[in-house]
Amino acid sequence: MTDHTLHLRPDELDLLLEGRLASDRTSHIETCEECRSALDELRDVVAQLNALPALEPPAGFSELVMASVRVAPLAVGQHLTADDLDAWLAGALHQDGRNHLWACTECRQLADAERALVYRLEQLPLFQPGARFEERVMAKVAIPKSWRSRIFASRRSVALAAGLGSLVVGSMGASVAWSLTHQDTLAALGTWATTVATQWTLAAAQGVGSRILAQPWVLELRSAASPGRIAALTAGATALYTGGLFAMRRLLALPAPRVARALP
Repeated sequence: MTDHTLHLRPDELDLLLEGRLASDRTSHIETCEECRSALDELRDVVAQLNALPALEPPAGFSELVMASVRVAPLAVGQHLTADDLDAWLAGALHQDGRNHLWACTECRQLADAERALVYRLEQLPLFQPGARFEERVMAKVAIPKSWRSRIFASRRSVALAAGLGSLVVGSMGASVAWSLTHQDTLAALGTWATTVATQWTLAAAQGVGSRILAQPWVLELRSAASPGRIAALTAGATALYTGGLFAMRRLLALPAPRVARALP
C-alpha cells in the first residue's frame, strides 16, 4: 500500500500514546509499518522531552501560537463508495477521492477498517483441496445427454435402436402392401363403417329429439303457437332482417367523390 492519506496524523499518534485513540484507528498500526516507525520515533522523542527540565513559557504564549495556526476547511462532497475504496486499496483512487479521504473522518475510518480486513484475509492460509477432488466433484455432476449420444452410447443401445427402426419400417411396408392387394376388402370395410356411423348418428338424433319433445315446456309452446302467430313472427323477423341488410349496405357504401367545378 503506497497511499499516504490514511496514515495516523500527529494528533492521533499523541492520542495513541495516551491510550485515548479510537479502536478503529488503532487497527491501522497493525498493517502500516510507516506509522509503527513514526510511533516508535514519537515515543523516543517523548521520552527525551520528559527527561528535559521543565520550562515555563511566557504569558500569552498559547494565544500567539494558535493565532499563527491556519485550519484548512474540510472538503465538501459525497462519501466514497465501495468501488472508490477498492480503487484506493489498489492504489488507483483519483485525486479528488484522496482529498476527500483525508478530510472525511467517517470515510477514513471505513477505509482503515477495510484495509485491516484485507490484511487479515491475506494472512489466512490458502485452502488446498484433497487428492482427486476434481474427479469426485465431476462424479456428482449429472450432465444431460442427447438422444443421439444415448443411442450410440453402447453396442447394445445401437442394436436395440436398429431393431426398433426395422420393426417400424417393416410394419409400415407390410401395411402398404396389404392395402394395395386388398383394396376391395378396404372398400367394403369403409362402406360398412360409414353405414354404421350413419345409423348411430340418426339413432342419437332421434333419441335427443324425442327427449326434447317430451319436455313440458315444448307441449306448452305447441299449444300456444297458432298459425297466425307463427306467420306474424315470421314476417317480423323477415322485416328486421331486410332492414338490417339495407342499413349495413348503406354503412358500407363509399361516399361518391365530389368534383370541383369552376364558377362561370
